[in-house]
Amino acid sequence: MSAETLPAVAALSRRYLQDYPREAARRLERLAPGEIAELLLPLPLHVALPVWQALMPDVAAAMLAGIPADVAARWLAEADPPTAAAVLAQLDEEARAKCLSGADPEVAAELRALVAYPEDVAGRIMDPNVAPLRADASVGDALQRLKAIRRRGLREMFVVDDARQLAGRVEIHDLAVTDPAVPLREVTRPPIAVVGELDPREDLVAILQHQPINEVPVVDAHGRFVGVIQHTALLAAVAQETTVARHPRACRPPRIAPRPTPSRAGYAALRSVRRRTARRGEGEVQRLGILRGFHELCQRSRHAPPRDVLPCSAGLGRARMPGAARRERHGGPASPGRAGRQ
Repeated sequence: MSAETLPAVAALSRRYLQDYPREAARRLERLAPGEIAELLLPLPLHVALPVWQALMPDVAAAMLAGIPADVAARWLAEADPPTAAAVLAQLDEEARAKCLSGADPEVAAELRALVAYPEDVAGRIMDPNVAPLRADASVGDALQRLKAIRRRGLREMFVVDDARQLAGRVEIHDLAVTDPAVPLREVTRPPIAVVGELDPREDLVAILQHQPINEVPVVDAHGRFVGVIQHTALLAAVAQETTVARHPRACRPPRIAPRPTPSRAGYAALRSVRRRTARRGEGEVQRLGILRGFHELCQRSRHAPPRDVLPCSAGLGRARMPGAARRERHGGPASPGRAGRQ
């Protein structure tokens, strides 16, 4: 390549990185961290930073640990805070302190607070160093990445999309027996269970009670993959929760949702129902009093009440009159049969 074509190639490379940062990040992940740093550091920050943020957190952390501390601090300060926290979570305490040594104290404190989690939440017991796989990769690319991770005892790995949102899981056995040219999506399965990084420990115990699993992926508030809770951590969470359950004094008070406050319309409807209920109760009391007085009268007269003199079912104390008397009272003619019998 001649000296005249070098500037054109550099301009095209810069334009490619600026327009397609995610595609460029996928290609750069095949290189060593030092080679990635050699390509990105000479570029302006507004060009290199989107590409660096699109890298997988473990690759971005490995590159960050190999550059000067002041440059690393500047990149962390300018990056998206969740992405910066995910990258810092991949580093040990010494490397993390080195990268934050050149940052502004307020920015460093904010990033440290994002990396730390409260007690008894999923983010506190998860392993953030579990590297995921890209959903648009092939089975061969997944196997190459698995070799680069160099972690033993893995039974499955989790798959994310370009935004690092959890897309599923893939078992190591399926990767080993599948053609390397097959897209990874074809062997990806949906996750059995997912927890948020701030979910309490009780949720993990509830998941294990419903279905036995070895690993649980953890996501942030936006659904982005941040880590995995391993089987040993799950067993430890169950043991701690069992210990708390055996000691009632150590139990936390239950979370009780506040009672909703009724509106004015609700209060008005409640008062109306109470008034109707009260009026109905007074009518029932009046009807029972009339029936009690009628039966006492029958007992004093020592004979059964006549058939056509019965209390009104409406409970108002009116009695049915004989047919002839009723017709005479209303001015109607009397029945001949009844007149003869009288």
